Amino acid sequence: EFRIESEQDEIAASGYINGANLAWGDYALERFATRFDLPASGAGTASLEMHSNEHGSMSASIDGRFVDERWLGNLLSLTVTREPPGEWQLPEPAGFSVSGSELALQQACLGTLPSRGTACIAARYDFAGPLEFETTISDLPVATLPSYLPEGAQLLGDLDLSASGNYSAKRLNATTSLSIDGLGLVASYEGEDVTAMFEQASVTAEVIDNRLVGDFEVRLENSTDHVTGEIQVDDLFDYRSTLRGQGSLELHDLSLLSFFAPEIANPQGQIFGRIEASGSLAAPDISGEIGLRDGSADIRRAGISVADVGLLLRQSKAGELSLQGS
Repeated sequence: EFRIESEQDEIAASGYINGANLAWGDYALERFATRFDLPASGAGTASLEMHSNEHGSMSASIDGRFVDERWLGNLLSLTVTREPPGEWQLPEPAGFSVSGSELALQQACLGTLPSRGTACIAARYDFAGPLEFETTISDLPVATLPSYLPEGAQLLGDLDLSASGNYSAKRLNATTSLSIDGLGLVASYEGEDVTAMFEQASVTAEVIDNRLVGDFEVRLENSTDHVTGEIQVDDLFDYRSTLRGQGSLELHDLSLLSFFAPEIANPQGQIFGRIEASGSLAAPDISGEIGLRDGSADIRRAGISVADVGLLLRQSKAGELSLQGS
């Protein structure tokens, strides 16, 4: 039920809209409810609630008024719940404005409960010009993020991310950085504790006129074991764009394997590798090699051990893959 009234250049609206068991595509919404009271003059309010058994729930409320053909308002409350990472809430109101030529949102932050993680965004969109944005995530425990680790394994550390830039005339300019402070993996399998701590885990990227240059580095506390790489894409929005990249891998502490394959115990040896990427976004060419030398491990449930394992997987170009081992 809703009502719209118009008098000369003024429009007022009030009412509510409820729904249940809605679906479109693969998305199902079990409950939907909104109420609004937007007078032609004076302050108005609106609220929205949605719940999906699969995707979680969201509720929000705003207030505001028309001033000089512009709606000036505040996002009063916002709660988003999904497992994981749990419940996010707006700790304080955030201002916004809407007009026929521009949308603007002052910094709005959501905090996770009960952790101290926060995610903030501010944006401005000029219909005739650029979209400007700034986003940060601070002190977000990585344990609250979706994880595909086996049962018994857990991630440690806090994630920090920043991204800012603008998009106009089909051209993107942006910078972003991501780091995880205190990254670690801990697990217990059949009474055996396994721990791996990382000295560094970071990703940085810069986009200038759609051209991407990025790099990443993950390094264990021993300062030797690492995974590093860099990538360049001439135009992110053109699937025919040239792709260039390379990466290297060196691991002497193979306890990491136990996190992803719990049936492997006491893995030893050295994993090494290098990868190069070329071609285009639509048809990348991957070449390089990944190998294991002096490998050994116990297979828990089979009750057997393997030793002196050497493997080398090599691809010189697309379609030419070889495996050597002993």
